[in-house]
Amino acid sequence: MPQSTLLGFCGIKPPKAAEEPEGGWVVVDLFCSIGGVSAAAKALGHRVVLAIDSCQWRLDIHALNHPHCKHVCMELGPKTEKHLLKLIRRYVPEADRHRLWIHASPPCQTNSKMQSMEFWNSVEQRREKKGVGLKLVRWTCDLLVKLQPPQWSMEEVDDFNQKVNAELRRMRRKDKDLVDFQVFNFADFGLPQTRKRVIGGRPATIHALRHAPEFRVKKRTSIGEAMAKVGTMPENARWYHGPNHVFPKKAKMKPCPKTPGKWSDKTAHCYELTAVGPPCTTHLTNWLDEEFDFIRRLSGAETQAYCGFDADFVWPAKISRARMLIGVGNAVPPVFAKCMFKAATTQTQ
Repeated sequence: MPQSTLLGFCGIKPPKAAEEPEGGWVVVDLFCSIGGVSAAAKALGHRVVLAIDSCQWRLDIHALNHPHCKHVCMELGPKTEKHLLKLIRRYVPEADRHRLWIHASPPCQTNSKMQSMEFWNSVEQRREKKGVGLKLVRWTCDLLVKLQPPQWSMEEVDDFNQKVNAELRRMRRKDKDLVDFQVFNFADFGLPQTRKRVIGGRPATIHALRHAPEFRVKKRTSIGEAMAKVGTMPENARWYHGPNHVFPKKAKMKPCPKTPGKWSDKTAHCYELTAVGPPCTTHLTNWLDEEFDFIRRLSGAETQAYCGFDADFVWPAKISRARMLIGVGNAVPPVFAKCMFKAATTQTQ
């Protein structure tokens, strides 16, 4: 049933939603990493046919979960664009072109707010790093406008200087019928962490993500609720996400009035299980007891649950904890990506 928005009361028609093609979408995942978007597509019955990333170990994990997909390890950008177009034509034949969904997550580390605050780099070094990331975002935007895929999505950081948003605004000026975007907090969609990202897509998709109530949780999922599904968390524990060499100074830990469930000594931050957690980064996450003493590190199953991955996601027999954390921490959470796919075919009014 179409969902009502204020646009209807103003006499403005919302964008028309797509109809899901028979057999589902045929997905091309660019800058795929370990495959958060691909995992969501597979869970919903869509077919991931091509996945490209420049990092082989990430691509190997993607291949474990999508063995029938074509995997290509290469750097994406202007120099490899012709090869990319040949691959898309090869693995998405003309008869399936109406089912094409292209997703892209250009590497976001150099655009992030944390990168902008790197005190150990000079201003010039930070600008140079940021410029590299923005060039890939710009190339991705231009590629999507050129290809005009039936459906597309793009995920990027909500950057400090709004340079990413500026690129998407430029893209929208070129083709307003193809492009819309907004910053979404994934906690509003069921992720047990506050993680904000810029999401681009066709106007109907973004409109439904903004307005359709079935995609938003009525109450945000807490750390404890997410971990209860795994069934291994210690009793009366606290959640600590940060460098292992900066454990809390117990005598200085105080509750934060503006963030219920958060404790801090102004350097280390801990969370009660009733709270929504912080964004996942490359720092290891640990269980602490009520006195802020170390219990143990999070298990792999607990880490992937915190990052919105289903329990059936497959990992190599041997993988370092650091790579697992980097993989799920940088991926688009499947719990949100599922909403993104569904939003494309959800009509609002």
